[in-house]
Amino acid sequence: MRDFAEAEVNSIDRLLFDTPGEQTTKLNRDLFVKRGRGSVFGYPAAAMCLLAMQGYAPSGGQGHRTSMRGGGPLTTLVDPRSSDGAGDGPKSQSLWRLLWANVETVAQWRERPRRESEVGAEDLFPWLGATRTSNPKDGGRATTPVDAHQLQVYFGVPRRIRLEFGGPGVCDLTGIEYDRTVVGYRTRNFGVEYSAWRHPLSPYYRSKSAAELLPVHPQPDGLAWNDWVGLTVGEAEQGYEPAQVVSHFSQVRGPALRISKASLRTFGVDFDNMKCRSWLGATMPVFVTTDPQLRRILLTTATSLTGAAELVVGMLVGNIKAGLFSSSDNAGGDFSSIRRGFWEDTSSAFYSALEGLAQGSADEERALDVRRVFLDVLQKAALAIFDQWCPLESTNPETLRRVVKARYSLSGVFHPRTKVGTKLYTELGLAVPDTPKSPRRASKPRRAVSK
Repeated sequence: MRDFAEAEVNSIDRLLFDTPGEQTTKLNRDLFVKRGRGSVFGYPAAAMCLLAMQGYAPSGGQGHRTSMRGGGPLTTLVDPRSSDGAGDGPKSQSLWRLLWANVETVAQWRERPRRESEVGAEDLFPWLGATRTSNPKDGGRATTPVDAHQLQVYFGVPRRIRLEFGGPGVCDLTGIEYDRTVVGYRTRNFGVEYSAWRHPLSPYYRSKSAAELLPVHPQPDGLAWNDWVGLTVGEAEQGYEPAQVVSHFSQVRGPALRISKASLRTFGVDFDNMKCRSWLGATMPVFVTTDPQLRRILLTTATSLTGAAELVVGMLVGNIKAGLFSSSDNAGGDFSSIRRGFWEDTSSAFYSALEGLAQGSADEERALDVRRVFLDVLQKAALAIFDQWCPLESTNPETLRRVVKARYSLSGVFHPRTKVGTKLYTELGLAVPDTPKSPRRASKPRRAVSK
């Protein structure tokens, strides 16, 4: 505690992710999220803020470590409460049922790397012992799974924080009165630096430049069905793995409970370095099966539909820009809403297609039928969104010419004899039909515009 004596006391609301920083406050830029939202917290609120900060900690300057999974990681939980095997009683819908479905077994956590020597309570709950710092000048080093108890994965402390306690008061977050409160905190850098840990609640991926798997983080454009493969059925050979609790439920726990379908709750914080941009979350289905053939068909079909949709939405955005703007220099602005709209419009069709496969037998021909039907879904959604963004009514002749040309180009994406159309059919695993060539080759949108 001696090195905390000289640290300044921060307002307790600074533990909240979206609290404006010193520079924002100094420049009076806290327009939407105001400063001074709380100066007194009750113990429960302070504990929740600490847990969130340590579990999702973003970069915070030199030596202020990120969480065990980096800044703002994505967390996934299987929710069996809405499944076909959950029942209708109050116990089946309880919070406990959600949490218990994601608790590891003793056998699972014993399989993880661990220290062979005896471990104490401070190895599980690190705040019970001396602080393990990571300042290399003082001999500090990274903490690996063999340096602590396996369950410290849930109780990491990358940030060195000491709370300042006060007397009786009302919590500014909950409005509840307490005999003792928390009125501030002190912090120092070089807390625990975690290395080589695998978090059971986090999905992982392998980037092109990294040999090891990395935890998935939310992106600014949110979560949609194109993330479903990596979060539920992905395989390491494809560069991503679902969270361990998801894989275990899908293949072991779910079948033991006679559940064929559950929900996946995904959530996390989108950080830009130290700036909290948004809290993101989504719910999607999990299909439970012990049949390896059916799991393979679900994986390959979902991967194929996702790849095809990514191709179509990229061409959709590019052709909308080509229709709206005369040159790439004028094609500014945020077009992320086009992508979001496309994923939303095709979401129900995607999940319905997979559910139809999951409820039937492992049949390759049924999977091909699903892909053929989904091709029409992609075409209708893309053209409908294009027409919303590039209406023909009340446009001058020059704009009309661009819009017609861009729509013709987008239509060519779905013609099997165009270059991009052949690529789309290949992505879907469909044979290119023996049809006559289109009367005129569909033009591509300008490369600079389609980015």
